[in-house]
Amino acid sequence: MRQALRSKKASPPTRKIRLFSDGYWTFLINPGSNVSDSEITGKYLFFSKDREALLGLGKLLLAMYKLPQAKTQNPEKRISQDYVLCVYDREPRLKLELRKYADEIHIQYRYWKSEAETRSGKYSPQFLQGLADKR
Repeated sequence: MRQALRSKKASPPTRKIRLFSDGYWTFLINPGSNVSDSEITGKYLFFSKDREALLGLGKLLLAMYKLPQAKTQNPEKRISQDYVLCVYDREPRLKLELRKYADEIHIQYRYWKSEAETRSGKYSPQFLQGLADKR
């Protein structure tokens, strides 16, 4: 799994992905995506203790699937045992396909979460357990 990520990570399309930080999040932006911010309805969620692996995965997914953006917390802003990678899309069209990028040991995949669920404060039991574990 890691070797597959390494070989794909070096592919030319990932070099077009831009990164910037607002102090809390590191954002990955794909200028080649045709999905506008107003079309985004949710995100695919990946969790790992390895932030660099999540950043590499984010670049790969944005480039391969022409997704618009992703984000993960900056190291000093992590609030649980794991970092989260949010990969945004207009619909959960890749919900099942993206699970192949998680080995469930190094990187865990939690499928799709809508923006409506985020706004209503709905969190997975796994995320809430991670908060409890960090305390």
